[in-house]
Amino acid sequence: MFSRTWHGIVPLKMRAAFEYYEYQTGVKDTLAIPGNRGAFLKIVEQGDYAHFFLCTKWDSMASMIAYAGQEPAIAVTYPEDEHYGLISDPIVIIQEVVDDRDPFKAQDDIGQQGKAKKPMQHDKPPITAITYRSGDESLLDDIQELWEALNRYHRDAAVNFKSHYENVTFEMRKKNLLKKAQNGQLRIGIAVDQETAQNVGYCISWVEFSGDAEMESLYVHEIYRGLGLGETLLSNAITWMDEMGAHTKTVSVAVGNEKAFSFYARFGFHPRKTLLEQIK
Repeated sequence: MFSRTWHGIVPLKMRAAFEYYEYQTGVKDTLAIPGNRGAFLKIVEQGDYAHFFLCTKWDSMASMIAYAGQEPAIAVTYPEDEHYGLISDPIVIIQEVVDDRDPFKAQDDIGQQGKAKKPMQHDKPPITAITYRSGDESLLDDIQELWEALNRYHRDAAVNFKSHYENVTFEMRKKNLLKKAQNGQLRIGIAVDQETAQNVGYCISWVEFSGDAEMESLYVHEIYRGLGLGETLLSNAITWMDEMGAHTKTVSVAVGNEKAFSFYARFGFHPRKTLLEQIK
């Protein structure tokens, strides 16, 4: 029996998104190969990066080659890797082993910063693959249901302005965004559950002709949280803003949703001022 261990790093802000992506590519692909005896993922955070270690077990070199090719010591990479800022080691470590146990389990008590996964068998991932699409304001109607869910969340979390969220409608918000689109460029990014074809997350971003940019709205359906969808949606929006020549990027966080500060901080967004509005 043989083990094959790969290592790569991604920026810390891409950790969650890349973890899900790694399950959909490296893990899923290896588990589908006859002769695979397991796939084990360990993640270690260090400074501004997350280190990923993927150890796969194989009953023979032939089964390993069926996955990795005729030069199995060369790392297997995917075209989309660069989207996550991945820096991959060019070679992997191949060793002869005596069993198919999790090689990271013995390290669980060391450092307490690693995250070791339980052995995985040939089953489906816990959730289907997510795809992303984007476009201009013509996609606004596609996110109505998700926007309304976000509005209800803000209503419930609001301290002083519950009536604002109770009275505002999607058509009112849409009208406001269409007006902004006349003074700049609007982008709608949508996360789609590939199996159900349902929209499960979105991000609205806007770049004014002056170069000022704003992340207008971001929401992920609650059962899809923790899979990196928000990180991917926001990262894609920021990349688009940069391509559009944005020189200032801002995001507004409603009172009651302060827990979002730590999420945005990972992308360089920090509090600069507090806006007070008179209650009438």
